[in-house]
Amino acid sequence: MSDSPHGIPAITPRYLDGISEIRGFFRTNTAPVYFFGPTAFNLLGIDRWVRNFRYVSYLDSWDGGHPRVFSPKRKPYIKFESGEEINNYLLRDPEVQAFIASRGQGSGVFRTYPVLCSLRWWDGICAGCRRGHAT
Repeated sequence: MSDSPHGIPAITPRYLDGISEIRGFFRTNTAPVYFFGPTAFNLLGIDRWVRNFRYVSYLDSWDGGHPRVFSPKRKPYIKFESGEEINNYLLRDPEVQAFIASRGQGSGVFRTYPVLCSLRWWDGICAGCRRGHAT
């Protein structure tokens, strides 16, 4: 593993062969995995298969009742034009950033519509956020 430009260790891809290896990989996963979206319905139930999975959504359909759904408390009315705008709002929200930071560093994966990106991407664009600077 070599370091990326942001000082985060680069990850060597691991290839999985078959459903049992894929299931075993996600059941023993130690890195945080996040789904960002307007609601958590898109991947509802995947948290039973993927260890350390969390939904980060703009709307909390369970009003705090689902243990793996995080939604910021302060949500001003904004007329979003797309799911991407909602995800960008969530990624910049200080409460969401604090939630992610509280779960520790790692090679977490963020599923944002329509892009799949790694924590290294997050660290690159949000380095200032962790130091208390808004982006």
